[in-house]
Amino acid sequence: MASNSDTIPKNPVLDICQDYLALRRKGIEYIEKSGSRWWTDYNSHDPGITILEALCYAITDLGYRTGWNISDILATPEPCPDDSKNQAFFTAREILTVSPLTLNDYRRILIDMDNVSNAWLLPRQSSCETGFHADCRNGRLC
Repeated sequence: MASNSDTIPKNPVLDICQDYLALRRKGIEYIEKSGSRWWTDYNSHDPGITILEALCYAITDLGYRTGWNISDILATPEPCPDDSKNQAFFTAREILTVSPLTLNDYRRILIDMDNVSNAWLLPRQSSCETGFHADCRNGRLC
């Protein structure tokens, strides 16, 4: 009878960082040693044990992910003709929820330029609006 190598073993040998039950057991041991006089409930419904279980899960998840090959992490599934989309990580513009500069910051940058006496900036209401408008009088921006 031939052995099939495509099976999942019943009792895999795991690193300690990937073994959830071992981490939970070790965490409860630490809790029993340090807080045995005050902490008497070690069941899952206890808020402290719930926090310990969440921490154990996070450690096992990180342990699993750090075991990946870096080329697999950085590779894109299919190359895209647009080179800006061939990166594995999001850009700051894509992930930041707010603009790091306000309209007043941009206004100050414009006013500090030579030959600019004042500037007003308004956000675009639609994509059909023109991007910029300069009011020039006598060869000077107004």
